[in-house]
Amino acid sequence: MKCHIIVLLVVSMAVSGSSSINKSSFNLVGSTPGDSAIKKMLGIKADAVIDFIRWDLLINKDETFRLSIQYGENQPNTLGFKQGGTGQIIEGKYRVSASENWEQLYTLQRKDGKSMLNLVAITANIFHVLDDQSQLLVGNAGWSYTLNREFVEAGEVATFKSSGAQLADTKLIFEGRTPCREIALLHPEMKASSDCFKIKWRLILNRDAQSGLPTTCTTRNIVDNQPRDVVGTWQLLKSPRAVIYQLKLPGLKDPILLMQADNNILYFLDEKQHLLIGNKDFSFTLNRK
Repeated sequence: MKCHIIVLLVVSMAVSGSSSINKSSFNLVGSTPGDSAIKKMLGIKADAVIDFIRWDLLINKDETFRLSIQYGENQPNTLGFKQGGTGQIIEGKYRVSASENWEQLYTLQRKDGKSMLNLVAITANIFHVLDDQSQLLVGNAGWSYTLNREFVEAGEVATFKSSGAQLADTKLIFEGRTPCREIALLHPEMKASSDCFKIKWRLILNRDAQSGLPTTCTTRNIVDNQPRDVVGTWQLLKSPRAVIYQLKLPGLKDPILLMQADNNILYFLDEKQHLLIGNKDFSFTLNRK
């Protein structure tokens, strides 16, 4: 069987204006890398040894926030930290604005008035940390810079459109780790065990060097510590607002859907083309290597 990647329009994600900004309190959770950029934003010492940071961010309707983070070195074969990690609480105010690229940009400021970081609302349920150039921060093979709404908001509304020109590279590589159960429910043929809590992904997209047209794709996912490599073909379609890849893999009845956020970030979709919502440990995000 062939592995087709088709881009479809996410019609269910109607674009909204500022009237769609959520005025109620809500909580965001997730785990991100601990590189130098995020250390600086969070006021963590530059020499701190950090594998990942676990976030619990309360956005209050009165335009205040409370961020609880825990960070440190990963305890192998667990979801926790060596010696429990280090905790920190940051409080302050936030404001919501629009920019050229983002319709809902959350700027968090500490109590001392110093700007801390910017978050963009991808949907009401998914947020992403931005770098100092207002671009989506790129994670690694372990963690992404996506935060997920702890209690899902019904009626998902997109507040952005896919950005970034299609790259002419002959090979693109994306990596990441996602929760397992949602993928296992969408694709029971993967035969993930009931104990499976994460899937490691590596996606390679190849193009013809002369024509630039898609040729083959290779996916490697590790389920229950068992690596699985699948080779197929792919193609790319565009619409006015969304760029979506559809992976049709041998052994899977239904395709795997991914939406391009920009040249470096892909998000997983469900069968209704809604973005999958992660948890405090992993997000449904792939990062360009």
